[in-house]
Amino acid sequence: MNNNIHNETDVLLDEHQIAELTGFSLSRLRNDRYLKQGIPFIKIGSSVRYRMADYRAFIEQSRVDTARDGELYDSGKGAA
Repeated sequence: MNNNIHNETDVLLDEHQIAELTGFSLSRLRNDRYLKQGIPFIKIGSSVRYRMADYRAFIEQSRVDTARDGELYDSGKGAA
């Protein structure tokens, strides 16, 4: 087994990378950490890291489902 191969869930991102992925400002990320909300993070000494898996879970949890009556919404159709 090759120990150099990491699962995506093992990937750690810094706040600049998360800011780029989310479009959030660094100040928003820092404020979220202070308030203990938003994307879970890991503190290693003075460094802050985010797991890719936590970022993806946060995005999925933030998803707003626009399904109507069990079907995906199609903006090309008029309301029934």
